[in-house]
Amino acid sequence: MIMKNRIANHDKINWITIPEAIVIATQIRNSPLTEADIYRHALYGDINLSIYFQSPVILRRIKTSNAKAKLKPIGNYLISQLCILEKTVSSITET
Repeated sequence: MIMKNRIANHDKINWITIPEAIVIATQIRNSPLTEADIYRHALYGDINLSIYFQSPVILRRIKTSNAKAKLKPIGNYLISQLCILEKTVSSITET
């Protein structure tokens, strides 16, 4: 999650964790806040959550066909072979 530093420099952006966000929001609101509250506000669009990857991550755009993700191999890499998705929505709803 990113939070703009409102005290010292308006242009500086600070990354904070969910537990840090709970502490900050609890101090601002003067009432207890839970992790679920943070996620609920994110789902409602009140706050934006971001993911910080500490190591490089390769992302690819996917296409769907009949509720199935279609990935095109980008090479003979083990990680690309591990990321192939084969479950359909219908098989998930049947269980």
